[in-house]
Amino acid sequence: MARLYWGTGFPARSSKNLIRQTWPAAMNDSDVENQVLGIILNVVHPSMVRLWQSITSRLPMVDADRVHRRAAADSNGVATAMAALQIDRGDLDDVYAAALLSAAGRRLWRSSASSIICREVSGRHRLTIDGCAPSTKLPRDWSATSKAFEAAGYTWQITYAPYGYGNSWRDKYISLQLVYGGHQRTDPLHFSFSLLDPAGDPVPAYTRSAELCWFDGESVRKHGFLDFIRWEDLQHSGCLRDDRFVVQCDITVVKDWAVSAAAEDVAAAVAAARARVAVPPSDLHEHLGSLLSKKHGADVAITVGGGGEATTYDAHAWLLAARSPVLEAELLATSSKDKSLGSGSVRRRRMEIHGVEPKVFEAMLHFLYTDALPEMAERDVVAMAQSLLAAAHRYELERLKLMCAEMLCKRIDVNTVAGTLVVAEHHGCRALKDACLEFMAVPGNLKQVMDTQGYEKMKANCPAVLLEFAMKRMQV
Repeated sequence: MARLYWGTGFPARSSKNLIRQTWPAAMNDSDVENQVLGIILNVVHPSMVRLWQSITSRLPMVDADRVHRRAAADSNGVATAMAALQIDRGDLDDVYAAALLSAAGRRLWRSSASSIICREVSGRHRLTIDGCAPSTKLPRDWSATSKAFEAAGYTWQITYAPYGYGNSWRDKYISLQLVYGGHQRTDPLHFSFSLLDPAGDPVPAYTRSAELCWFDGESVRKHGFLDFIRWEDLQHSGCLRDDRFVVQCDITVVKDWAVSAAAEDVAAAVAAARARVAVPPSDLHEHLGSLLSKKHGADVAITVGGGGEATTYDAHAWLLAARSPVLEAELLATSSKDKSLGSGSVRRRRMEIHGVEPKVFEAMLHFLYTDALPEMAERDVVAMAQSLLAAAHRYELERLKLMCAEMLCKRIDVNTVAGTLVVAEHHGCRALKDACLEFMAVPGNLKQVMDTQGYEKMKANCPAVLLEFAMKRMQV
């Protein structure tokens, strides 16, 4: 029965044709023997001895070092080694064929890998369109383009046209188009335009989204909507305030990167690790909020207000001191006295706070424990934010101060701007103050503001602000 090569499945003696095809025609038998035995003795002789034994049962287990010594001592090293190993020419052919097939197999089965990773890159831009009524009196082919802005890795502009589509007033539409400012073809992307309500949130009914598309610097420079919204619908949407409205453009670009095999291995390992270990979001604020509500370990009693409306809150001195340097100083200055609680005694400090309403202090205490504000009705947001901003300034809570300023910025209108401007001036909120002054500088707004009660308070409490505003108006 014909013998088989280890791991190949080819008959041993049938390999001679393969040997003859592989060796050059000019090579004689002596050259073949020298080349094969040279490979055996000088490269991989320990493994080849084991391979020969697996190929033919006639090969005894031999000492490879002994073969080396005898081959080196004899001028005819090939013949000596063959005699020592008891190998004939046919066995050499078998061994060499096996070596060739093994090497060829390694070459054929060498593999590589790469990947293409897709990621989304997003950007956002808000555009205010002021003076809507005058724009409708311009020629029908008039349009205006915003300043350039960066979003999702590219440069863009937005073109507004008051006469986008339709001939009659009832069917007249506003046109909005996204204009590409680059020269190379973009990655695939999708974008949307949204009309924003007075609170700055997108109105789903007036949000238009484009399908996946491309831009380039020549033939396709803009996409958009000639019929974004009808003028009649805009007027009844509640989003047109003081003859202006705001639209938001969201852009999402699908990026792709080619990754090498080595990088892919690392990415795969990282992805696998992430799949195994999922870290939940921090819930520290929930635990601290629970500590506030349950009052476990509370060691300070804070009385807020005076008279019959005074309210006492239990809190933890260590947390108050860590959150506010002002509260820390007040806690150090307060006297302590023992108060019996059940079977033990806890040293409890007492503090009194004046000039802050209990509901405002309660909201501030909630922020101290959770780093967030409690839920409140929309009708109460402006008044609460103004009072909280004052309290945040008093107790040096900068994050709370900025949160309140942001809420007030989103709710500036004719009725609130005067009170908000007073708060911003008294407590050093420059950005909020500038937003109020810009609102009042819009034609028509100042006259309406002057008719409100807040304007009278502003004249009495902040005459310097009005003087500053008047000076700026004179310089324009």
